[in-house]
Amino acid sequence: MLNERQARCLILLATVVVGREALAQTQAGIAEKGSAPKLVREANELLLGDKPAEALRSYEKAQTLRPDAREIAFDQALAHYRMGDFNKAREAFTRAAEGAADSLADDAMYGLGTCDHAQALSAQDPKEAVSKVENAMRNYQGVLGNEKDHAAARDANLKAASYWRQLKQQMQQQEQQQQNQDQQNKDNQDQQEKNQEQKQQSEQQQQEQSENNQQQEQQEQQSEQQSQEQQKEQEQKASAQKEQREQKEQSAEQKEEASRDQAERKLREMVQAMRDRKKHRREEAKTPTYRPTEKDW
Repeated sequence: MLNERQARCLILLATVVVGREALAQTQAGIAEKGSAPKLVREANELLLGDKPAEALRSYEKAQTLRPDAREIAFDQALAHYRMGDFNKAREAFTRAAEGAADSLADDAMYGLGTCDHAQALSAQDPKEAVSKVENAMRNYQGVLGNEKDHAAARDANLKAASYWRQLKQQMQQQEQQQQNQDQQNKDNQDQQEKNQEQKQQSEQQQQEQSENNQQQEQQEQQSEQQSQEQQKEQEQKASAQKEQREQKEQSAEQKEEASRDQAERKLREMVQAMRDRKKHRREEAKTPTYRPTEKDW
């Protein structure tokens, strides 16, 4: 299968072959008027010498002398084609083919096909390339419909059809690849969503476990706090009971001490009273027992 550059070269070569015949027709068609034939001959030599830009300038001068000459428009189209300006070449080929049904019109229609064919070969988008190559085949087949022995159109049409099948196969492969890629992307997306869901579930479980652990820790802390409070309360109660016992014991001791003091005091008082009585008896013994009498006289 031809590569893009080889196919383009073949198309361009076929165009030039047709162009050579047209160049001769051009010279014959405009020979009767002024210097236009000379300008066309000079332009043809320049074009065949691979100087399309210089050839265009001469063609434009000749066209000012013969604006109705379709052959000059055809030669201009060849020059634009050689320069790679396929849009301007298409315009010139259209002028050359317009309103006529002769061999020049068939060659111009073939030229229109080569413009689309060349753009199809250089197109980056397969869909655009298919559209261009289909336009090219319609022009080629139009030429063959008028002139079935048009060798260049027949050969170009075969190449265009082969390239069209190649493009279709490429598009099918790309479409299949795109479908596979879309499916893979969908599978990846589904897997990512599944992983994300699992991650969220795991995070939720971890969060719930963390909350449970926190609750358990809080319960343990509360239990420990309650235990400490109970122990503290028991210690306070025991301390209060001990203090009460000590106070009771101290009170008992105080009472006992007070009783002893009171008993000792009473004992001292009794002893003192006994002493006082003994002393009193001794004093009474020293003192006469009689008393002076009193007489009322």
